[in-house]
Amino acid sequence: MVINPEIFDRHVSFTLYNDPYDNRVLDSNRCHDVAWGDFVEIILTKRAVRPNKEDVGLLAPVRFLAADDPACQHAPFTPNEAQRGLGREDELKLDSKGNPYTWRGASNVESWWMLPVDIDGQQSITQARAFFADYTYVAFTSFSHLADGKTEKFRLFLLLEKSVAHEEFEKRRGVLLSWMGRVDQSSLAASRGFYLPSCPAERSPFAQRWYNDGSKCLDVMSFRAPVAKAIAPPKPMEPANHSVLLELLRERFLGKYEDWWKVSVAMVSSGFSFADFEYVTVGGMMSQKDTRDCQQQWRKAQARVRRGGVISVGYLYNLVGGGEVIRKRRTASIRRELEQEIERLKTIVGGVL
Repeated sequence: MVINPEIFDRHVSFTLYNDPYDNRVLDSNRCHDVAWGDFVEIILTKRAVRPNKEDVGLLAPVRFLAADDPACQHAPFTPNEAQRGLGREDELKLDSKGNPYTWRGASNVESWWMLPVDIDGQQSITQARAFFADYTYVAFTSFSHLADGKTEKFRLFLLLEKSVAHEEFEKRRGVLLSWMGRVDQSSLAASRGFYLPSCPAERSPFAQRWYNDGSKCLDVMSFRAPVAKAIAPPKPMEPANHSVLLELLRERFLGKYEDWWKVSVAMVSSGFSFADFEYVTVGGMMSQKDTRDCQQQWRKAQARVRRGGVISVGYLYNLVGGGEVIRKRRTASIRRELEQEIERLKTIVGGVL
Protein backbone atom coordinates (compact mmCIF):
# COMPACT_ATOMS: atom_id res chain seq x y z
CA MET A 1 0.00 0.00 0.00
CA VAL A 2 1.30 3.44 -0.98
CA ILE A 3 -0.32 6.61 0.33
CA ASN A 4 0.11 9.86 -1.57
CA PRO A 5 2.71 11.78 0.49
CA GLU A 6 0.72 14.99 -0.05
CA ILE A 7 -2.12 13.64 2.07
CA PHE A 8 -0.29 11.17 4.33
CA ASP A 9 0.24 13.79 7.06
CA ARG A 10 -3.16 15.42 6.66
CA HIS A 11 -4.78 15.77 10.06
CA VAL A 12 -7.98 13.85 10.88
CA SER A 13 -9.98 13.53 14.09
CA PHE A 14 -12.18 10.70 15.25
CA THR A 15 -13.81 9.55 18.48
CA LEU A 16 -13.97 6.08 20.00
CA TYR A 17 -16.80 4.61 22.06
CA ASN A 18 -16.57 1.56 24.29
CA ASP A 19 -19.95 0.20 23.22
CA PRO A 20 -23.23 1.32 21.59
CA TYR A 21 -24.61 2.44 24.96
CA ASP A 22 -21.59 4.54 25.91
CA ASN A 23 -22.80 8.16 26.05
CA ARG A 24 -19.55 9.84 27.08
CA VAL A 25 -16.95 11.39 24.78
CA LEU A 26 -13.84 13.56 24.87
CA ASP A 27 -12.05 11.47 27.43
CA SER A 28 -8.32 11.62 26.59
CA ASN A 29 -8.44 7.95 25.58
CA ARG A 30 -11.42 8.40 23.27
CA CYS A 31 -10.82 11.44 21.05
CA HIS A 32 -7.92 11.07 18.65
CA ASP A 33 -6.07 13.47 16.35
CA VAL A 34 -3.79 11.62 13.94
CA ALA A 35 -2.31 11.79 10.47
CA TRP A 36 -4.46 10.25 7.73
CA GLY A 37 -1.70 7.75 6.99
CA ASP A 38 -1.68 6.57 10.60
CA PHE A 39 -5.47 6.22 10.61
CA VAL A 40 -5.31 4.10 7.47
CA GLU A 41 -2.65 1.89 9.04
CA ILE A 42 -4.84 1.36 12.10
CA ILE A 43 -7.77 0.22 9.94
CA LEU A 44 -5.70 -2.02 7.69
CA THR A 45 -3.57 -3.72 10.33
CA LYS A 46 -5.81 -4.09 13.37
CA ARG A 47 -8.62 -6.58 13.09
CA ALA A 48 -10.17 -8.50 15.94
CA VAL A 49 -11.35 -12.09 15.54
CA ARG A 50 -14.15 -12.32 18.06
CA PRO A 51 -17.36 -14.34 18.55
CA ASN A 52 -19.31 -11.08 19.06
CA LYS A 53 -18.88 -7.67 17.49
CA GLU A 54 -19.78 -6.05 20.80
CA ASP A 55 -16.32 -7.08 22.04
CA VAL A 56 -14.68 -4.31 19.97
CA GLY A 57 -15.12 -0.56 20.15
CA LEU A 58 -16.88 1.84 17.80
CA LEU A 59 -15.54 4.75 15.79
CA ALA A 60 -17.21 8.04 14.87
CA PRO A 61 -15.44 10.23 12.25
CA VAL A 62 -16.32 13.43 14.10
CA ARG A 63 -14.94 15.76 16.74
CA PHE A 64 -17.18 16.76 19.66
CA LEU A 65 -17.42 19.99 21.61
CA ALA A 66 -15.11 20.24 24.59
CA ALA A 67 -16.80 19.67 27.95
CA ASP A 68 -16.10 23.27 29.01
CA ASP A 69 -17.66 24.76 25.86
CA PRO A 70 -20.71 26.91 26.82
CA ALA A 71 -22.79 25.09 24.19
CA CYS A 72 -21.84 21.60 25.36
CA GLN A 73 -24.51 19.31 26.79
CA HIS A 74 -23.07 17.03 29.45
CA ALA A 75 -23.56 13.28 29.79
CA PRO A 76 -26.07 12.11 32.43
CA PHE A 77 -26.45 8.58 33.71
CA THR A 78 -28.63 6.56 31.34
CA PRO A 79 -31.86 4.85 32.53
CA ASN A 80 -30.08 1.48 32.32
CA GLU A 81 -27.21 2.75 34.47
CA ALA A 82 -29.67 4.23 36.95
CA GLN A 83 -31.43 0.87 37.24
CA ARG A 84 -28.08 -0.74 38.02
CA GLY A 85 -27.50 1.75 40.81
CA LEU A 86 -24.60 3.56 39.15
CA GLY A 87 -26.24 6.97 39.56
CA ARG A 88 -29.49 8.90 39.18
CA GLU A 89 -30.77 10.00 35.79
CA ASP A 90 -30.65 13.62 36.92
CA GLU A 91 -26.94 13.29 37.78
CA LEU A 92 -24.08 14.04 35.42
CA LYS A 93 -21.22 11.62 34.98
CA LEU A 94 -17.94 13.01 36.30
CA ASP A 95 -14.36 12.08 35.47
CA SER A 96 -11.62 11.44 38.03
CA LYS A 97 -11.12 15.19 38.43
CA GLY A 98 -14.80 15.87 39.07
CA ASN A 99 -15.47 17.36 35.63
CA PRO A 100 -18.52 16.37 33.56
CA TYR A 101 -18.19 14.45 30.32
CA THR A 102 -19.40 15.67 26.95
CA TRP A 103 -22.64 13.90 26.01
CA ARG A 104 -22.50 11.76 22.88
CA GLY A 105 -25.29 13.44 20.96
CA ALA A 106 -25.87 15.24 17.67
CA SER A 107 -26.10 18.60 19.43
CA ASN A 108 -22.51 18.23 20.63
CA VAL A 109 -20.88 17.34 17.30
CA GLU A 110 -18.41 20.08 16.37
CA SER A 111 -17.01 18.95 13.01
CA TRP A 112 -16.75 16.10 10.49
CA TRP A 113 -13.38 14.82 9.20
CA MET A 114 -14.37 11.82 7.07
CA LEU A 115 -17.52 10.71 5.28
CA PRO A 116 -18.74 7.33 6.58
CA VAL A 117 -20.46 5.10 4.02
CA ASP A 118 -22.18 2.05 5.50
CA ILE A 119 -23.41 -0.59 3.07
CA ASP A 120 -25.44 -3.57 4.28
CA GLY A 121 -26.24 -5.38 1.06
CA GLN A 122 -27.56 -2.39 -0.86
CA GLN A 123 -24.74 -2.91 -3.39
CA SER A 124 -21.69 -5.11 -3.86
CA ILE A 125 -18.08 -4.31 -3.05
CA THR A 126 -17.34 -4.27 -6.78
CA GLN A 127 -20.07 -1.70 -7.40
CA ALA A 128 -18.92 0.50 -4.52
CA ARG A 129 -15.31 0.34 -5.68
CA ALA A 130 -16.40 1.56 -9.11
CA PHE A 131 -18.60 4.37 -7.76
CA PHE A 132 -16.03 5.76 -5.32
CA ALA A 133 -12.98 5.03 -7.51
CA ASP A 134 -11.97 8.67 -7.83
CA TYR A 135 -11.96 9.33 -4.08
CA THR A 136 -9.40 8.60 -1.40
CA TYR A 137 -10.77 6.25 1.24
CA VAL A 138 -10.09 3.26 3.47
CA ALA A 139 -12.59 0.41 3.77
CA PHE A 140 -13.27 -2.89 5.50
CA THR A 141 -15.95 -5.54 5.68
CA SER A 142 -18.15 -5.54 8.78
CA PHE A 143 -18.70 -8.32 11.31
CA SER A 144 -21.82 -9.67 9.55
CA HIS A 145 -20.25 -9.69 6.07
CA LEU A 146 -21.43 -12.84 4.23
CA ALA A 147 -23.20 -14.11 7.37
CA ASP A 148 -25.89 -15.57 5.11
CA GLY A 149 -23.34 -16.68 2.53
CA LYS A 150 -24.18 -14.00 -0.03
CA THR A 151 -24.82 -10.51 1.42
CA GLU A 152 -21.77 -8.26 1.37
CA LYS A 153 -21.60 -5.79 4.23
CA PHE A 154 -18.86 -3.23 4.50
CA ARG A 155 -18.06 0.40 5.21
CA LEU A 156 -15.86 3.09 3.72
CA PHE A 157 -14.36 6.22 5.29
CA LEU A 158 -13.75 8.90 2.66
CA LEU A 159 -11.12 11.52 3.44
CA LEU A 160 -12.58 15.02 3.21
CA GLU A 161 -10.87 17.84 1.38
CA LYS A 162 -11.13 19.72 4.65
CA SER A 163 -13.03 19.30 7.88
CA VAL A 164 -16.59 20.61 7.88
CA ALA A 165 -18.46 22.32 10.71
CA HIS A 166 -21.41 20.22 11.86
CA GLU A 167 -23.88 22.99 11.02
CA GLU A 168 -22.65 23.08 7.40
CA PHE A 169 -22.62 19.29 7.18
CA GLU A 170 -26.20 19.08 8.43
CA LYS A 171 -27.33 21.43 5.66
CA ARG A 172 -25.94 19.02 3.08
CA ARG A 173 -26.85 15.70 4.70
CA GLY A 174 -29.77 14.97 2.35
CA VAL A 175 -27.80 15.98 -0.74
CA LEU A 176 -24.88 13.79 0.29
CA LEU A 177 -27.14 10.79 0.91
CA SER A 178 -28.71 11.22 -2.52
CA TRP A 179 -25.26 11.36 -4.11
CA MET A 180 -24.07 8.27 -2.21
CA GLY A 181 -26.95 6.25 -3.66
CA ARG A 182 -27.70 2.77 -2.38
CA VAL A 183 -26.31 2.87 1.15
CA ASP A 184 -27.60 2.56 4.69
CA GLN A 185 -29.55 5.79 5.20
CA SER A 186 -28.30 6.04 8.77
CA SER A 187 -24.69 6.35 7.54
CA LEU A 188 -24.64 10.08 8.19
CA ALA A 189 -26.49 10.08 11.49
CA ALA A 190 -24.59 12.51 13.68
CA SER A 191 -22.58 10.90 16.48
CA ARG A 192 -23.23 7.36 15.14
CA GLY A 193 -20.45 4.94 15.94
CA PHE A 194 -19.22 2.23 13.56
CA TYR A 195 -17.73 -0.99 14.86
CA LEU A 196 -14.01 -1.31 14.27
CA PRO A 197 -12.79 -4.13 11.97
CA SER A 198 -13.79 -7.51 13.39
CA CYS A 199 -15.12 -10.87 12.28
CA PRO A 200 -15.92 -14.31 13.69
CA ALA A 201 -13.29 -16.98 13.24
CA GLU A 202 -15.36 -19.00 10.74
CA ARG A 203 -15.59 -16.04 8.34
CA SER A 204 -12.10 -14.71 8.85
CA PRO A 205 -10.93 -15.94 5.40
CA PHE A 206 -13.59 -13.76 3.74
CA ALA A 207 -12.90 -10.55 5.66
CA GLN A 208 -11.46 -7.76 3.55
CA ARG A 209 -9.70 -4.43 4.12
CA TRP A 210 -8.47 -2.14 1.40
CA TYR A 211 -7.22 1.35 0.63
CA ASN A 212 -8.08 3.44 -2.41
CA ASP A 213 -5.58 6.12 -3.38
CA GLY A 214 -8.02 8.25 -5.33
CA SER A 215 -7.28 11.30 -7.43
CA LYS A 216 -9.18 13.58 -5.03
CA CYS A 217 -10.68 13.95 -1.59
CA LEU A 218 -14.38 14.56 -1.08
CA ASP A 219 -15.24 18.26 -0.92
CA VAL A 220 -18.44 18.42 1.12
CA MET A 221 -18.76 22.17 0.64
CA SER A 222 -19.00 21.69 -3.14
CA PHE A 223 -22.44 20.16 -2.60
CA ARG A 224 -25.06 22.89 -2.72
CA ALA A 225 -27.13 23.11 0.44
CA PRO A 226 -30.90 23.51 -0.04
CA VAL A 227 -32.09 27.03 0.64
CA ALA A 228 -33.56 27.04 4.12
CA LYS A 229 -36.93 28.68 4.62
CA ALA A 230 -36.84 31.75 6.79
CA ILE A 231 -38.01 30.95 10.29
CA ALA A 232 -40.49 33.48 11.60
CA PRO A 233 -39.83 34.76 15.11
CA PRO A 234 -42.03 33.15 17.75
CA LYS A 235 -45.42 34.78 18.18
CA PRO A 236 -45.89 36.42 21.57
CA MET A 237 -47.88 34.16 23.87
CA GLU A 238 -50.99 35.54 25.49
CA PRO A 239 -50.16 36.64 29.05
CA ALA A 240 -52.77 34.31 30.51
CA ASN A 241 -51.44 31.27 28.62
CA HIS A 242 -47.89 32.28 29.50
CA SER A 243 -48.53 32.27 33.23
CA VAL A 244 -50.60 29.07 33.10
CA LEU A 245 -47.91 27.25 31.12
CA LEU A 246 -45.28 28.30 33.65
CA GLU A 247 -47.39 26.98 36.50
CA LEU A 248 -47.94 23.66 34.76
CA LEU A 249 -44.25 23.31 33.92
CA ARG A 250 -43.30 24.02 37.51
CA GLU A 251 -45.61 21.22 38.65
CA ARG A 252 -44.17 18.78 36.08
CA PHE A 253 -41.32 17.00 37.88
CA LEU A 254 -38.73 15.78 35.39
CA GLY A 255 -35.69 14.45 37.21
CA LYS A 256 -33.86 13.75 33.93
CA TYR A 257 -31.19 16.12 32.70
CA GLU A 258 -31.90 15.45 29.04
CA ASP A 259 -35.56 16.50 29.40
CA TRP A 260 -34.57 19.60 31.37
CA TRP A 261 -32.08 20.49 28.67
CA LYS A 262 -34.84 20.32 26.03
CA VAL A 263 -37.05 22.54 28.18
CA SER A 264 -34.30 25.16 28.39
CA VAL A 265 -33.78 25.16 24.60
CA ALA A 266 -37.53 25.33 23.96
CA MET A 267 -37.91 28.26 26.36
CA VAL A 268 -35.04 30.17 24.75
CA SER A 269 -36.45 29.40 21.28
CA SER A 270 -39.92 30.59 22.29
CA GLY A 271 -38.95 33.90 23.87
CA PHE A 272 -39.23 33.01 27.56
CA SER A 273 -36.95 34.79 30.02
CA PHE A 274 -34.30 33.38 32.31
CA ALA A 275 -36.56 34.28 35.25
CA ASP A 276 -39.24 32.03 33.72
CA PHE A 277 -36.78 29.15 33.38
CA GLU A 278 -35.53 29.58 36.93
CA TYR A 279 -39.11 29.72 38.23
CA VAL A 280 -40.16 26.42 36.63
CA THR A 281 -36.90 24.71 37.68
CA VAL A 282 -35.98 25.63 41.25
CA GLY A 283 -38.40 23.96 43.60
CA GLY A 284 -40.29 22.63 40.59
CA MET A 285 -39.46 20.36 37.68
CA MET A 286 -35.82 19.93 38.81
CA SER A 287 -36.03 20.66 42.52
CA GLN A 288 -32.41 19.63 43.13
CA LYS A 289 -31.13 22.43 40.85
CA ASP A 290 -30.30 25.94 42.06
CA THR A 291 -29.95 29.37 40.45
CA ARG A 292 -26.33 28.73 39.46
CA ASP A 293 -27.31 25.50 37.69
CA CYS A 294 -30.05 27.39 35.86
CA GLN A 295 -27.66 30.13 34.75
CA GLN A 296 -25.22 27.60 33.32
CA GLN A 297 -27.96 25.70 31.53
CA TRP A 298 -29.54 28.88 30.17
CA ARG A 299 -26.21 29.93 28.60
CA LYS A 300 -25.88 26.51 26.98
CA ALA A 301 -29.41 26.73 25.62
CA GLN A 302 -28.78 30.21 24.20
CA ALA A 303 -25.61 28.96 22.50
CA ARG A 304 -27.50 25.98 21.11
CA VAL A 305 -30.26 28.18 19.66
CA ARG A 306 -27.69 30.53 18.12
CA ARG A 307 -26.29 27.50 16.31
CA GLY A 308 -29.74 26.73 14.89
CA GLY A 309 -30.84 24.08 17.36
CA VAL A 310 -34.37 25.34 17.90
CA ILE A 311 -37.08 23.44 19.79
CA SER A 312 -40.60 24.79 19.37
CA VAL A 313 -42.98 25.80 22.13
CA GLY A 314 -45.00 22.74 21.13
CA TYR A 315 -42.56 20.64 23.14
CA LEU A 316 -43.53 22.55 26.28
CA TYR A 317 -47.24 22.20 25.48
CA ASN A 318 -46.87 18.44 25.00
CA LEU A 319 -44.85 18.14 28.19
CA VAL A 320 -47.74 19.48 30.29
CA GLY A 321 -50.42 17.49 28.48
CA GLY A 322 -51.33 19.68 25.51
CA GLY A 323 -53.35 22.79 24.76
CA GLU A 324 -56.56 21.39 26.24
CA VAL A 325 -54.92 21.07 29.66
CA ILE A 326 -53.76 24.66 29.42
CA ARG A 327 -57.24 25.85 28.44
CA LYS A 328 -58.84 23.99 31.35
CA ARG A 329 -56.31 25.39 33.81
CA ARG A 330 -56.82 28.88 32.40
CA THR A 331 -60.61 28.54 32.70
CA ALA A 332 -60.27 27.37 36.30
CA SER A 333 -57.94 30.27 37.02
CA ILE A 334 -60.39 32.78 35.56
CA ARG A 335 -63.22 31.23 37.58
CA ARG A 336 -61.20 31.60 40.78
CA GLU A 337 -60.40 35.20 39.98
CA LEU A 338 -64.07 35.95 39.36
CA GLU A 339 -65.09 34.28 42.61
CA GLN A 340 -62.48 36.28 44.48
CA GLU A 341 -63.68 39.48 42.86
CA ILE A 342 -67.29 38.69 43.73
CA GLU A 343 -66.31 38.08 47.36
CA ARG A 344 -64.38 41.35 47.38
CA LEU A 345 -67.37 43.25 46.01
CA LYS A 346 -69.68 41.60 48.55
CA THR A 347 -67.37 42.77 51.30
CA ILE A 348 -67.40 46.33 49.95
CA VAL A 349 -71.16 46.37 49.51
CA GLY A 350 -71.71 44.86 52.96
CA GLY A 351 -69.50 47.54 54.52
CA VAL A 352 -71.46 50.32 52.83
CA LEU A 353 -74.84 48.94 53.92
